[in-house]
Amino acid sequence: MTLGTLPSKPTVVAILAVVDQLSYFSLIAGIIRAGYCAFPISPRNSDAAVANLLQKSGAAFMLVSHDKPMQKLAQAASQLLDRDMPFMDIPSFQEIYEQAEITEAPPSLHSKSDETALILHSSGSTSFPKPIYLSHRNLLQWGLQPWYGEVDLSGRILSNHALPFFHAMGVVSLCWAMTTGVTLSNFAPKSPPHVPTPESMFESIVATKSQLLFCVPTFLEEWAQNEEKVAYLKGLDAILFGGAPIHKQTGDALHEQGVKLYPFYGALPQPIHLPYSTPKLKTTKLRLTIRMTYSADDQIMHSTGEKTNPGPIETIIRRHPKVNCAIVFGRGRFQAGVLVEPSSLGGDGNFAREAFIDEIWQVISLLPFHSPFPQPSWPQIEEANRIAPSHSRIFKEMVILSSPGKPFQYTAKGSPRRQVVIDMYEKEINDLYDGTSSQCPMAEASGASTGSPEDVDLSSVEGCTKLVRKVFGKSLRLEEGEELKDDDDILQLGCDSLQAIWIRNEILSSISRHSETAPKSKALACNFVYSYPTVSSLALHIHDKCAPRVDGESSGPDETEDEKTLKKMRDLVEKYSRDFPVHEPQQTPELLPPSTREVVLLTGSTGGLGSYLLESLVLKPDIVKVYVLNRPHATVSSATRQLDSFKERGIDPNFLDFSKIKFLEGDLAAPENGFGLQEEGMFEELRKEVTCIMHTAWRVDFNVGISSMEPLIAGTRNLIDFALSSQLKRPPRFIFASSIGVLRNFPGTVAPEASFPDPSIALGSGYPESKWVAEQVLTRARESTTLEPVIVRIGQLSGGRNGYWGTSDPGLISWFPVHTAASALTDIRACSDPFLHFVHPAPIPWNDMVELLSEALLVPQVCYSDWLGKLEACQSLSQSEIESNPALKLLEFYQSVSKLPPVSDNAEAFGFPHLSTTLAAQRARSLHPPVLQPLDRKDVAAWLSYWNEEGTQTVFGAALVSF
Repeated sequence: MTLGTLPSKPTVVAILAVVDQLSYFSLIAGIIRAGYCAFPISPRNSDAAVANLLQKSGAAFMLVSHDKPMQKLAQAASQLLDRDMPFMDIPSFQEIYEQAEITEAPPSLHSKSDETALILHSSGSTSFPKPIYLSHRNLLQWGLQPWYGEVDLSGRILSNHALPFFHAMGVVSLCWAMTTGVTLSNFAPKSPPHVPTPESMFESIVATKSQLLFCVPTFLEEWAQNEEKVAYLKGLDAILFGGAPIHKQTGDALHEQGVKLYPFYGALPQPIHLPYSTPKLKTTKLRLTIRMTYSADDQIMHSTGEKTNPGPIETIIRRHPKVNCAIVFGRGRFQAGVLVEPSSLGGDGNFAREAFIDEIWQVISLLPFHSPFPQPSWPQIEEANRIAPSHSRIFKEMVILSSPGKPFQYTAKGSPRRQVVIDMYEKEINDLYDGTSSQCPMAEASGASTGSPEDVDLSSVEGCTKLVRKVFGKSLRLEEGEELKDDDDILQLGCDSLQAIWIRNEILSSISRHSETAPKSKALACNFVYSYPTVSSLALHIHDKCAPRVDGESSGPDETEDEKTLKKMRDLVEKYSRDFPVHEPQQTPELLPPSTREVVLLTGSTGGLGSYLLESLVLKPDIVKVYVLNRPHATVSSATRQLDSFKERGIDPNFLDFSKIKFLEGDLAAPENGFGLQEEGMFEELRKEVTCIMHTAWRVDFNVGISSMEPLIAGTRNLIDFALSSQLKRPPRFIFASSIGVLRNFPGTVAPEASFPDPSIALGSGYPESKWVAEQVLTRARESTTLEPVIVRIGQLSGGRNGYWGTSDPGLISWFPVHTAASALTDIRACSDPFLHFVHPAPIPWNDMVELLSEALLVPQVCYSDWLGKLEACQSLSQSEIESNPALKLLEFYQSVSKLPPVSDNAEAFGFPHLSTTLAAQRARSLHPPVLQPLDRKDVAAWLSYWNEEGTQTVFGAALVSF
């Protein structure tokens, strides 16, 4: 066969074929030997993908196999090109190796080493596959790889039965055959070619007496189930697998039985021996063994070695009006599937949940759990399949509907937490692949989970209590014998945001099934699980809002949620300000005066501020001991957690005297039990020793209500009681780390360092509300006891010495470094002022900060409205492109910011008032130069350095705008 006159630059000859391996091998070798460039294309690509590859590579010819599917695919691809693409049939094996007289080979061509000899293509991880150009030098380097190993391949037989030559692994074996003397074993040539299966390949390995083996993990996983096959595999010199990870259990089992496994890995466009950025790798701890981590672009590698890019598929499926989210799965599996979360609203905005459930059940009730989605969604599936390679196509049987009991989790940016959701549905996915799935996930939504409408009595508090207790118990998965008390806070018992959403949906579903109460369900608080986290409180709330009323009956004037919260805040102040103990010192001769022997009790030492504060305290020569009290962890000791926290924040523990630190584990809120300390006599030791209490531990959660923060308030009261029980002559000094969030509703312009007894000043979320309550309890303790607590309202803390930080906002910014805040807290140990404000005494305008960031990032400043407009124009990008422009994930937030009134030049960031720092500046020398300087480019450089290490620098850079 003649292709034509040899040009000065190698002509690209594409191959689109399903033929036997020996014929394919000969085609590639012959094309290269003739001075042309071979381009084998995967027959699994769509016609659009093939056309794109032909266009980008500039292919002049295309060799196509005789079978109808390939002929049809070639015709369809040619019609999509803007030029004529001649293609011809591939010669059969008999034609290539006809029994004719052997003629003398044509003279060898002197190709340049850097000329392209072969083109492969990527799997299509970002839209279409991309051509990868390999020179003669590249192929020679691949062929020389075994020369540097411990095994001589010459004379050995390498099984090549399952490797396609359009894949890099297949080409590697071709190169080895030419350079090492290894013999390749394949299936006997025939038409149509032999399709490799685990069974047929194993039989051929035995028949050809292969000593080396190239295969994909899915074959190994099949063979691992058969003891006889495993026994034979043990006798092979080596088994090289690649294209996908092997299941850990399978790999471990084969290794333990003596099978010699060697992972063959790498990215075709990126050799593994070159450095590359790894900020998104999921493996966070170093291990002695090496394990492959998955790619940062979420590309799914199947056990067959094929890859699926989920982005385009998910985007198309999400277009359906009744689909809220779709997540493709199948990593390490033979086929892709998709998790679909139905939307709560249809396209008309008036979607009825019951109708949707009925629609789904019309199809699902006839089939197993992995049944198809309702018919209206299938055009989206078909469109997704049209652009996807065949191995990435979604079949009806591979669709899983989300369960109301397990709603998808989302990041703060609104994007789904892919791996978290897949982990949530691990059992359903495993059942799907194992063929053991037997029940529909929508069963809970049908009403079976909480009973029929007749079972739920909302006319009485007792009926509401029964409903809430049942839903709470199911959510917490209480074991037999466990009892949930009516006053137990489920948020303190481990209920997370996912369970809270499930509880809310279950209760609303139950209420909505009653014709009398369905309209009233809208009267429930939006976040009622957080606002009423106990059985008794939520039952009363439901009864108050939803109980049917008889004619003429009035429920009384409605109390707003804000009014209830304000009342709760006042009640908590009264509750925890009663009956303070009287300090009765028991000074003994062996106790030295506090001025010469300082002992500190520190809470919250593993947080950002707490870590730097512990470092600062230990470095003080007049502090002889620091008791560190933290909550216990199930598996990790306090000391280990502290070391991890130090490491994360760039604190070198080698410079600290750990003999000064005593780690304690307990619970400040533990009633009548000395903080729940396990060490006998420790509480009494603290009463004798501690001269200063520094309380920084607090739950940072802006979802939960004030009721769920009550244990923290109780812990603060217990610390007050502990201080007043001290045996020292004077109670320990008490420093409480509060927040400027307490002043979020301050009506003036400059907030003084003083108490604010009106709770409305902190109203908004449980975090500042609980801090306000603690402030008021401490203030009353100062007024009625000898305790002199110092309440420090701390503002936004920026990065520490290593730049550890990750947030920003517009306005006047008075941020200051977290390690400086820690030093300032250490400075005020002897202070007696009741209130201090820790914000930067010399704030700078946000636009000045933008200028510094602009210089550091080498990006221009733009008007916010212009920047937002450009961002909105990028909404149609693929998932991988969105990853490189993460500001898109915050688009709704940026749009909401554009609607806010302009920020004045003297207003604090985040909408807070300007805070007076007169007293704090007098008491803490760390708030003065040279310790504290205005924010400048050195601070910016430290932040950017840390963000760059964490892979988040682009997030900040994307938001670089002027106001």
